[in-house]
Amino acid sequence: MSPLRLFSAAPRRALASLGLTVAALALFAGAASAAERIFPQDRLQVKVLEWMPARGEYKQWEGVTGEYAVSPDQSVLFPFLGDVSTLDRSPDELARFISGELQRHLSLPLPPDVTISFMARAPIYVLGAVQTPGQVAYAANITPAKAVALAGGFYRLGGGDLRLERDVATTAGALETAENEAARLVARLGRLEAELADEAKVREAFDPAIPVRPTPAMLAEQQKLLEVRLEARRSRLESAANRKTLAENQLKALRDQQGNLQKQMDLTKQELASVNNLVNQGLAATSRSLTLERSSAELQSRRVDLDVAILQAQLAANQADRDAVELVTTFRTDAANDAQTTRGELDRRLTDIETSKKLLHEATVTAPTMALRQTRRMQAGIRFFLTRSISGQAVTTEIGRDEALQGGDTLQVQMEIDTSSEDVAAERPAAGEADPATVVAR
Repeated sequence: MSPLRLFSAAPRRALASLGLTVAALALFAGAASAAERIFPQDRLQVKVLEWMPARGEYKQWEGVTGEYAVSPDQSVLFPFLGDVSTLDRSPDELARFISGELQRHLSLPLPPDVTISFMARAPIYVLGAVQTPGQVAYAANITPAKAVALAGGFYRLGGGDLRLERDVATTAGALETAENEAARLVARLGRLEAELADEAKVREAFDPAIPVRPTPAMLAEQQKLLEVRLEARRSRLESAANRKTLAENQLKALRDQQGNLQKQMDLTKQELASVNNLVNQGLAATSRSLTLERSSAELQSRRVDLDVAILQAQLAANQADRDAVELVTTFRTDAANDAQTTRGELDRRLTDIETSKKLLHEATVTAPTMALRQTRRMQAGIRFFLTRSISGQAVTTEIGRDEALQGGDTLQVQMEIDTSSEDVAAERPAAGEADPATVVAR
């Protein structure tokens, strides 16, 4: 029996049929008490700074600073560290952990300064007997009662065919939008995976579990973007290679000059020694010796200038090599971060699709039947069912109106109807038939 069904009799049997364990209930209670914990689908802003004692300033790590999306298994893919778990961690706790791991993995003398903050929190999905089912923004200490208030309050029976038609049109539009956005994200993910694999064509082998497929136009758009990015990288790598070649040619010419200058210095030194010998014997003028000494000093000065020029040429060649390596590393890091963010966005769009399908079913099947009974004698009771991913498994349990929710939760609001009156009981379905009025969402 699905916990999303609403039955008029035996509420305790409905709860027992959920098959939840005491351990699962404990997990709900423990996780809900931490309002500042990181949840799946959260988006984090990470900044990494390293103190440079020689310069007396901080250097920002551009390759790892940026936005990260928390995956459904509660982890983020972090450069140098791989998958880092966010389970039961606050942003500050995660920052301290990453700082220590970076210092250990990269053998840094000091741990880098890591700052993590929330860019966006995963929404809460409210289904069932509320006025405006869908997403509500997560906030600290949000409860089912507050979530229902944000969703427009409890569903009020009635409203006529106009409301039902509006709900159907709105939900169908939301479903189409979510499917279109998901398809674009799938195409984008195919392009990013091609970039990471150094492939020249956008990948079209998609996960069969994803219910949407990009159109040829979407794939063509991503293919053009892939070609532009690959060409930009190729051009910048070629520029670095040209700068290295120029520096190496300059270095060769300077070393040739250095060799010629050394020969001149050796000859001048020999001539100076001969002249000094003649001066000591009184066979040559002192002025000749002074002239040779000035020439020797000038040659020494030119030698120093050549040594400096050779060093600068060597530095330019090394810098060109470093620029090429940094370019490739930055390109791959950006693509990996973008792919992770895209996967997080795709997960949210897939959740939106599933939610819209449930809402569409409610608007086309459940709501019309309930509207037909709006004039009957009814007594409504409200129950809340929470679905949360725990260790990769969706677990559902009944909760109270004041229990804490967390981002990514699905809250199903059920309105129990007392069908003990004769006029309502007369409309009960025959044995073996499903009663659509008891279905809040499928």
